[in-house]
Amino acid sequence: MTVIAMSRTEIDRMSVLQDLAANRIKVTEAATLMSLGRRQVFRLAKAYAQRGLEALVSRRRGRPSNRAYPGDLRDTATGIIRERYPDFGPTLAAEKLAELHDIHLARETVRHILGPSQLTEPSACTARRGEPAGPEYGLMPTLLPNIRELTRV
Repeated sequence: MTVIAMSRTEIDRMSVLQDLAANRIKVTEAATLMSLGRRQVFRLAKAYAQRGLEALVSRRRGRPSNRAYPGDLRDTATGIIRERYPDFGPTLAAEKLAELHDIHLARETVRHILGPSQLTEPSACTARRGEPAGPEYGLMPTLLPNIRELTRV
């Protein structure tokens, strides 16, 4: 017996395809339930009939992305940054990798490679819209009664 890991979407598709195979629903209803076109429902139904559950499981699962950088490039960049630029942020580290080591990675890629342990804290900036400006923000209501007493002459 083979164990197949399936996502919630794939399990839902399996139940819809079982209903379709038993003629409990029509192809258009199955297409609506699975958010697919009729043609894709026919393709999935045929594959499910031929290969069973394995036809519904994504064949890309467990494989690296097509857009992923090679592991040795990531390891090289991580080693250089940790050795020579440990206190640099991702932007400056990416610039130094490009200038001095001819490794061209985007700032966000460097941020992702370094992980949360290497990231610096964001700088304190001015208050955002709708937030208190600072500690003096809460003082105004406490000062109002005193001001009223002073102006009662």
